[in-house]
Amino acid sequence: MKNPGNWNITNAEVIAQWSAHAQESVSDFGEEGDLVRQRLLNPALLALLGDVRGRKVLDAGCGNGYLARLLARNGAIVTGVEPALYRLAMEREQVMPVGIVYLAEDLSLLLSRLPHLSDAFDTVVCNLVLQDIPDCDAAIANCLGCLRPGGNFVFSILHPCFEDTSSTWAANGYVSTAEYFEHRKVPQRRFGCFFHRPLSYYLNAVAGSGGHIRRVVEPQLPADFPSAGTAFEREKYIPSFVVVQATRDAQECFLVDTGSDPP
Repeated sequence: MKNPGNWNITNAEVIAQWSAHAQESVSDFGEEGDLVRQRLLNPALLALLGDVRGRKVLDAGCGNGYLARLLARNGAIVTGVEPALYRLAMEREQVMPVGIVYLAEDLSLLLSRLPHLSDAFDTVVCNLVLQDIPDCDAAIANCLGCLRPGGNFVFSILHPCFEDTSSTWAANGYVSTAEYFEHRKVPQRRFGCFFHRPLSYYLNAVAGSGGHIRRVVEPQLPADFPSAGTAFEREKYIPSFVVVQATRDAQECFLVDTGSDPP
């Protein structure tokens, strides 16, 4: 499945942007991430990941390693892959070691560069990463290719149906959707961009790479959460994220090795 987006930016350029803003990108992170991750994403991810004790887990695009550390503290044997914020993750491991192995690799090229990781993991988690990767087909295929047959793949993305910011919700009381089917590059407020693709694109990319969709979760803030008057109030009514659980089929995955970024 070829990504139809004409992004005019390569994986390497995106990685360079994130690397240049590494500290800024995690300025509001604690040991369990920022407030959005703590209240919305972490509960959904951990529920779908299940009991990770003794499991070999790949945190694909682990950022500064907050989720990798959380899983390691829960008993997982964790490897983190991160090309841009690798130094931050390594520094934290050196200060407070929990036994994580970090790899400074582009997720889209992972198995072409490190083929020994094929079929090596019980679980792969990819948290808010895929919408930031130009060549996300290869990234998804590599995530599934790293799994043993029957292994668990859990990923989260910005919800492509409702991409207006929380501040837009706070100002207007609604979010709007336009040009949903168009694959396009969307500038971010602080730096860089993400890549809009329809939700079906991600699900079909998983299926096309040997994955079987098990569950789809749209995290919702509890009604009693004290968020009145804040941008966080939106999360009671309209989801900002979607979390998908898939398993790798027993047959061989269809690995994508483009050798270069898409046009």
